[in-house]
Amino acid sequence: MLFRFSVAALFIFVAAQICGFPLVYDARYISRGDSIVCKFMAKDIPRGAHVQLDMVQADGTLLLLGGKTVECAIGHPVSDSLVVSAASFAPESAFLKVIVDGIEYGEMVHIPAGRYSICIADRMIEQFSLKDYFISKREISNEQYRQFIRADGYDSESVWIIAEGLMKDTRIGWHYQGTRKLSKPIEWDYGIEPWFANSPFDAGHNSVAGITWFEANAFCNWIGASMPTYGQLASCFPGESFAGSAQKEQTALVLGVADGAAEWTCSGIDPQSSSCGGCNEMRLLENSEVNQCPFPMSSYKCPLFRNEYLGFRIAVPYNN
Repeated sequence: MLFRFSVAALFIFVAAQICGFPLVYDARYISRGDSIVCKFMAKDIPRGAHVQLDMVQADGTLLLLGGKTVECAIGHPVSDSLVVSAASFAPESAFLKVIVDGIEYGEMVHIPAGRYSICIADRMIEQFSLKDYFISKREISNEQYRQFIRADGYDSESVWIIAEGLMKDTRIGWHYQGTRKLSKPIEWDYGIEPWFANSPFDAGHNSVAGITWFEANAFCNWIGASMPTYGQLASCFPGESFAGSAQKEQTALVLGVADGAAEWTCSGIDPQSSSCGGCNEMRLLENSEVNQCPFPMSSYKCPLFRNEYLGFRIAVPYNN
């Protein structure tokens, strides 16, 4: 069984690299009576994949609105749509996703190339020149992370390798996975179902939290993506949209699955100038319930740092 899961995990990872990351992105919603038309873009989706639209209800549960099976493989970007019945609907409550071989890929947002300015402190502006990229509209969810665990992600050495240039030792994550006996986010419990029932964000569609940078990196490698750079992530929360979830949900380019989750990035201290045991501190964006500032705040933490409010999202190059 362990060997079968390992092969499955490796197949998914390799297929994502060869065939491209399955993308549904830039969804728009049009109300037509008791129905909602969801218009979206699609790219690199294999035949047989399932595009699905869910909605978070008032009580926090997820409701399946409708979906469709892809009849022919989609290579180049195409426009597509879903028509579903929804008497009550709000775009920020929608979860568009594509499911390929049982793996859930959430909705992405296309960020065009350009020069982006963000407020990093009172009257201070930082600018980033960015190439086109896709970023997940929401943080990686509990359910998505559980799929990584079930695919034997913690025992698949290949997905723990770190990209060149991020750390001196590209295998240091696998070393710590073994020595620290990493096997799940903090507060998850394999003795109950679902495993994340005791976590702060205790629904499947809520953001996974309590993981190290190494775990986030392994998930990204497994699914065929990466964490966004600090510039990519911060540019998605421009100016005043950062403070307060209600304001953020209306104006930011991407959404938070749950309030109070900070996020890892793939930006860090130069590994040649500062390292400890082959790794170095990585930058995270402070998007937490204690951050009341109207601009993004960030800090550098050891990649083994974890707490109950720290999660991540993924990014994919435009030329996927």
